[in-house]
Amino acid sequence: MQHYDNIDRTASLKRIVPDLYDYKTVLYVGARPDRHDYLEDFHKANYKIDVIEIWHPNVKWLRALPWINRVYHINFKKFFAEYYLYYSHLKYDIIFLWHVIEHIYMPEIEYIFTKRLFEQVAKKIIVIGCPWGVYHQGEMGGNPDEAHVSHLDYQIFEKYGYQVECLGKQNYIGSNITAIKKIK
Repeated sequence: MQHYDNIDRTASLKRIVPDLYDYKTVLYVGARPDRHDYLEDFHKANYKIDVIEIWHPNVKWLRALPWINRVYHINFKKFFAEYYLYYSHLKYDIIFLWHVIEHIYMPEIEYIFTKRLFEQVAKKIIVIGCPWGVYHQGEMGGNPDEAHVSHLDYQIFEKYGYQVECLGKQNYIGSNITAIKKIK
């Protein structure tokens, strides 16, 4: 684990994934009008972008963007858990979960990592960003799925083979874990 006191998430991504915008397809998990970090950067890099989003108002907004290829209106846990049944024809160069994983419970995170569910879908890289440690957040804008229900530390990612950078200080607002896994 690398640690940087500076909380520059874009610099972290450039350090840890310098080739982030060199591929062609991305499965972007979770986006809303006021929080869709790096989504437009993928668009500018001419990616074919598919998005998973559970909250209907966000789905409606995403579907109105002409440069989004497809929006799956589904809980991402369900998408990955049912991948073999319904979505096994889909493969993406990158799976991008930026401040999403803290919205599911730790046993579900462990299940996803243990079963290597992200690795079944990603061809090149999995990118995960999340708060480092405790960051309380409840429902936002009527969306109960915005609540933070897990508080993560870098060890969970290292345990499953991710390269990790931590920014800021654990349990402080604005801190960040950037975790990536390259698929061989």
